Amino acid sequence: AVGRCDVIVAELLGSFADNEFMCAITGTVRALFLDPGEGANNIVIPDQFTAYAAPVTSPLMYETLLRLKRPLDAPYICSLTPDARLLTNPRKVWSGCCDT
Repeated sequence: AVGRCDVIVAELLGSFADNEFMCAITGTVRALFLDPGEGANNIVIPDQFTAYAAPVTSPLMYETLLRLKRPLDAPYICSLTPDARLLTNPRKVWSGCCDT
């Protein structure tokens, strides 16, 4: 028999918030493990998320890509270099809710 619980804690946000299907997974886990009873005090952490994005400039990253002869028009997931600067304020890209 599957045991029931009152709290689900998930770390599935990934680099871009929800690129690991967090809402679908927590929805399934909620259905399987949380008490469905009326008045149940169930908690899902996180219950929502918001992704923000902003363009960044980094002379050091630019020099590194040139030195390694890597294409400048390719996507990269990397850590920010110490010289990285935001070019605008971050803007909201999307939000999601994981409590249903």
